[in-house]
Order: sequence, then structure tokens, then C-alpha cells
Amino acid sequence: ENIIEIGCGTGQLINYLGLSTRNAFGTDMCLNSLKIAESFRKKNDIKNVNFFQMNLFNPIFKPDYFDLVICQGVLHHTSNPYLGFESIQQLVKPGGYIIIGLYNKYGRLITDLRRMLFKITNNNFRWLDPRLKEFDRGSLKRNSWFNDQYKHPHESKHSIDEILKWFEKCNFRFINAIPKIKF
Repeated sequence: ENIIEIGCGTGQLINYLGLSTRNAFGTDMCLNSLKIAESFRKKNDIKNVNFFQMNLFNPIFKPDYFDLVICQGVLHHTSNPYLGFESIQQLVKPGGYIIIGLYNKYGRLITDLRRMLFKITNNNFRWLDPRLKEFDRGSLKRNSWFNDQYKHPHESKHSIDEILKWFEKCNFRFINAIPKIKF
């Protein structure tokens, strides 16, 4: 079974998936993140995971190769999420699966309101974000969360209908979502 995570960052998920007998691949644009992922892989003697620097708009793997393609939290930070989806879906072999994670148009409303408030108050009122109240995270993790959620230079938001059309155009059958979708 061949699995790829596109936008794997520091490789936590793909290293975990590689603990089984799969052939697992992690790709990311950020070389520093990939170095951390590779260091963890070596330190824990995980044999069947490989990391590659890759632009998702220009995959380095042949089409129809992977049983599972995972791309979570990445497409909505690109200039053209649908084009990115079209690009990575080609990697899925017939009968395979694709998992994508995107910001929802309505699910981000509270975050957008907080973002506006933080912007006009020079990042005050951080206590309004419940995750920033968690002291066990440490200041570095809290700052990382804040920057990812509120300071990212580009993000797009998508409706369920839009994503279902992506799946239909690319001949994928929608199976499930988290949270569940009620039709």
C-alpha cells in the first residue's frame, strides 16, 4: 500500500502511518520542516517513510501511484486550491482514496471575527481564543498557533457544495466528512 501526505510539515502523521507495513511518503515545500521529519524518522528507526521537497502543483510522482493521498490544511493556503486539488488527485490510483482538509466558509466566521479584533487592537484580547488559554502548550506553541490562525498571509474558505463539485469533476465518490454532513 502506497500512501503520500502532501504538505506533511514536520512529518508527525506520515511517520506514524509509516509504522505499519505501508510505503509512506511525505512531501512539503519547506526544507527545514522536512529535515525535522527526517530526523524524527531516523531517531525512531522508521524504515518505510521517505521525504521529498515538492510543489503540489508540480508532483514528482507518477500518476495513479498512491492508494491514499492526504492533503490537510494546505490547499486553502495556495493561490488556487482547486487547481492544487486537480494536481494531487492525479496521484490517486483507481479505487484509491483522497483525504483533504480545508477551511470551511462558515466554520471560520468566529476566527475571522477574532482576526479583525486582533488586528484593530494590536493583538490584544488573545484570551478570546480558547486554545491560547491552554497553559500546558507553552508559549512557543501558543505563538505558533496564533500566527497560523490569525497571521497567515493567505487563506481561502470553501463550502461543502464547492468541494462536492470538485470531487464530482474529478470522478471521486464522496464518502465522509468531519464533522458529518447532513444532506
